[in-house]
Amino acid sequence: MDQKDEKILEILREDSSLSTQEISRKTGIPITTVHHHIKKMKSEGIITQFTINVDEEKAGFPIEAFVLITIDFEKLTKVEINQHEVLRRLLKHPHVESGYVVAGETDIVLKVKEKSLHDLDVFLTQFVWSVTGVRKTHTLVCLRGK
Repeated sequence: MDQKDEKILEILREDSSLSTQEISRKTGIPITTVHHHIKKMKSEGIITQFTINVDEEKAGFPIEAFVLITIDFEKLTKVEINQHEVLRRLLKHPHVESGYVVAGETDIVLKVKEKSLHDLDVFLTQFVWSVTGVRKTHTLVCLRGK
């Protein structure tokens, strides 16, 4: 990556909907050069997708929580799956914004958005606990942040 790539990425991080012409105007880099650099960064896997940021509260999902999951590795061994497969299954739920296999006392961390505490309860008791290998959960409800 060079300085032009870095300038272009900085602009795209702020607003990925900008045209190459708008990026060119903001960076002072010629339009064809901007196009070439974006195409190159996409082909190299530096840019993997263009996305949006949603105000989840305005979209009707004001509850944000982190769910820390401890895995029952003995059970996983019996059914011949690993924690990555457990995470893959958990990520299928539409209210799971992101998830990670982590090191430490916790094995998986999920970031979840829900409409209400009741819906969060349903998510935990009816979905998370139904996934094979989940031994324990610890839920952190966010009060404020960004």
